[in-house]
Amino acid sequence: MQSLMTMTELSINTDRLLNDFEELAEIGATLDGGVSRLALSNEDLEARSWFADKIEAIGLQLHDDDAGNLSGILRCGESGAKTLLIGSHLDSVPNGGRYDGSVGVLAALECLRRVKEEGLRLPYHLEAINFTDEEGCWQSLFGSRGLTGTSPKIIWQIKKRITAPFVLPCSALESARRMCKRPSAIRRR
Repeated sequence: MQSLMTMTELSINTDRLLNDFEELAEIGATLDGGVSRLALSNEDLEARSWFADKIEAIGLQLHDDDAGNLSGILRCGESGAKTLLIGSHLDSVPNGGRYDGSVGVLAALECLRRVKEEGLRLPYHLEAINFTDEEGCWQSLFGSRGLTGTSPKIIWQIKKRITAPFVLPCSALESARRMCKRPSAIRRR
C-alpha cells in the first residue's frame, strides 16, 4: 500500500472515463443527443443497473439505503473511520443533458477506481453515490434528503403507509432495491 504522499501524482484514466460517459449516455438517449432518464423509470433503473455492475466489477462494496440511493464503497480498513461521500445523480429531466448529474457519479467512480488501483491507504472510507430522484420527478432531492434525514415524513409514508401520490414511486423504489441485490437481473437493451 502506498502512503498519502503519492496522491499528488495520481491521475484519472481519461479514456476509461470517456468510455463510461459514452456507455451511460446510450441509456435513455434522445434523438438530439441528450438523455431522458426520469427517476425510477425503466431508463433510470437500467442506468442504476449499469452503475451497480461497474461497482461490482471494480470490487467495491455495493450498498443501497431506504431512499434507494445506490453507492459503491471503498473501505479503508479502519472500521470506525469516517466516510467521504462523493457523487451526484443518474436521473435526468425529460430531454436533459448527457452530463448533468452523471459527471458527479462517474467522476466519483473513477476516483475510487484509481485509489483502489494504486493501492492507496486513506484514513477514511470513500463512497461513490447515485442519489435517487435529485431532479424532482417524484420528490425533489429525494435521495439526498433521505440520506440527511431532512424529509422524514416522505420516508415514513413510503415505509409505513403508502399514500396515493407515492404508490408508483414506491413500487419503482422497491424494484431499484431488488436490482441492487442482483444487478444482472435488470434486462439491458
